[in-house]
Amino acid sequence: MGIKKVNWWREASQETVPLRFASVMLVIFLLGIRGTKHILPPRFPFINGFQILSEFPSLFLILDIIYWSCLILIVIGFRYKYAAFTLGLIIFFQIGANSLLFSNSFLFAGCLLLLIGVYRQGNEWTFRWQICLLYAGAGLNKALEFDWWNGNYFKAFFEIYYPNPLISWVSDIFPEASFYTLLGVFTIFMEIGLAIWVIVNRRMVSFFIATQAFHLTMLIMTLGELSYIFYFLISIAAYLVLPWNEIFLHESKNQENLFHDQKSLPGRRISFKEEIIINYLKNSIITGILIVIISFSCKYNHLIFNFLERI
Repeated sequence: MGIKKVNWWREASQETVPLRFASVMLVIFLLGIRGTKHILPPRFPFINGFQILSEFPSLFLILDIIYWSCLILIVIGFRYKYAAFTLGLIIFFQIGANSLLFSNSFLFAGCLLLLIGVYRQGNEWTFRWQICLLYAGAGLNKALEFDWWNGNYFKAFFEIYYPNPLISWVSDIFPEASFYTLLGVFTIFMEIGLAIWVIVNRRMVSFFIATQAFHLTMLIMTLGELSYIFYFLISIAAYLVLPWNEIFLHESKNQENLFHDQKSLPGRRISFKEEIIINYLKNSIITGILIVIISFSCKYNHLIFNFLERI
């Protein structure tokens, strides 16, 4: 008898969606990127009734214990879906009780944790709708601002706040401000297009690649100063909505075609490229390491540059 191979990044029930991987990555986000180490008492709460809770400091000690217990349970993989659900509720509570801590990224992370906690086989659509809401909201918000259409936003963005010599050189090639106008219009249609794409649920491997390309391009254009947080979170969310059943089925078919079918050379080249992509996507650990390296390099790029200058 052979030894049964266990994938520690998926449930024992053999769910193909890498829920535990996503949960662990969100723990890394909370601790390493956002730096959330304690549940803070109410301050300028969205819900006024929460203010009275500040009179019970022991409550927040208990919430701290629950918070860290959930993080540990997710990392060790014990009842991690229950822990993710609880963690999502704690994040919602923290945002409701302290408006100063609100951010779209923090809220998005809480939503992902909550959806992981309530996930049942076949409910991948919940993750798709969450991504859709994020991109649709971002795209429509930009579409309502005229500065995104006339190029003024990106002109100020790249000439004042995040100067980039490469962007300045490219913009000089185009007629006055037309490059910034094109960039703004492209961003609006790209975000709305991604929102529609994820709901249509077609060619989701290409969708994953498109989100990577979109956010990595943004990181390159801002020299890693902006959007690494959403790059991290969108990478996790887009990874969850990959067609995992099709990927595993496609992998077995590719293996059969590679070793048994007599194909033309172009056909074999296509299969080889597909095999590389499939093997990369299947390996959650490698994917996670790359996402973490890129995100933390952007977060601490000033430290890296200072270190290199001293060398």
